[in-house]
Amino acid sequence: MDDAEALERLLPQVMRGLFHHAPDDPLAELPVTQLRVLRLLSEASQTPSRLGQVLGMSPSATTQIINRLEASGWVVRIGDAHDRRVRHLELSESGAARMHARRARRVAAASGVLAHFPADERTQLLALLTKLKAVAAPPTESQPDKEYETA
Repeated sequence: MDDAEALERLLPQVMRGLFHHAPDDPLAELPVTQLRVLRLLSEASQTPSRLGQVLGMSPSATTQIINRLEASGWVVRIGDAHDRRVRHLELSESGAARMHARRARRVAAASGVLAHFPADERTQLLALLTKLKAVAAPPTESQPDKEYETA
């Protein structure tokens, strides 16, 4: 097996091991694309068109996902103060709380794994992963993902 094959096999296994879902996590059953939408909205409000661009989705697919998340109570649409035609998407209060709790669980899991490495190896690992992310990012991606999602 060459290095590329090893990387392709290894990364999903590492991510599943790091971030397996807690049994009581209400986000565990959401599709990856919906999780990506929630994560992006946890960083900043977005317009539906901008969200679709970042995710590389058609307007109709974006609308369907937004409608599902809104119906589930995760997302709210907010009117623009300057243009009545524009809507912004934000996490609802419960959506924000759940995303915050999810991130805290993921950081704790990563911390537990990193504790098995000496400080110099942690520094080297994070530097290499940062470099891998920069090299692997698609050239058209204007806002790269900050976190790898698993199903």
